[in-house]
Amino acid sequence: SFFLPEGVAVDSSHIYWADGFSGAIMEADLDGTGVTTLVANPVAGSHPDPFGVAVDGSHIYWTNLTGTIMKANLNGTGVTTLVSGQTHPFGVAVSSSHIYWADGAKGTITEANLDGTGVTIILTGQPDPVGVAVGPQNGPAGALVVNPPSGPPGTQVTITGGGFRTGEAVNWFIGSTTPLVRGTAVANIAGVFTATATIPLGAAPFNYIA
Repeated sequence: SFFLPEGVAVDSSHIYWADGFSGAIMEADLDGTGVTTLVANPVAGSHPDPFGVAVDGSHIYWTNLTGTIMKANLNGTGVTTLVSGQTHPFGVAVSSSHIYWADGAKGTITEANLDGTGVTIILTGQPDPVGVAVGPQNGPAGALVVNPPSGPPGTQVTITGGGFRTGEAVNWFIGSTTPLVRGTAVANIAGVFTATATIPLGAAPFNYIA
């Protein structure tokens, strides 16, 4: 039986959850059979209070309310403390390059690289955040779209980018071999940015490349 099941995550074959009472990370088949303790409470008698759980193709990640962000292989081996010293981490999410968590005590959303380096607060002033999620990318990583894709000099175009890292500064330019106009934009929390530019007078018409 389970006394305090908390965060939950699924992949193509299993469901995973944190047992806040026993301090264990659990898994089961998608039909509820095969319940297994994936990661047992590492210190008997202690209460690390696991809460949020996330999975990617090779690892499971979880938060401990005692202030740590953890990682293990999907078979439960290789338990690693990625980040320590957090105040009250709750929900956790993972992308192809970063891990994110909500700190309910500080009212922040924080990110780090998948190896635990580069810890950065990306949102502050949130009222008691508990959950966090990473939305689907709008296109391939680094994808840029220029609209309209061609036109005469003086045309105003919109450059839209998707699949970037939250807060990433993206240097873009429009031109064939020599940039006609360039700029820098910052991707939002969804990894998307939008910028506008005007093709200079005197430029020869061509299909714009960003």
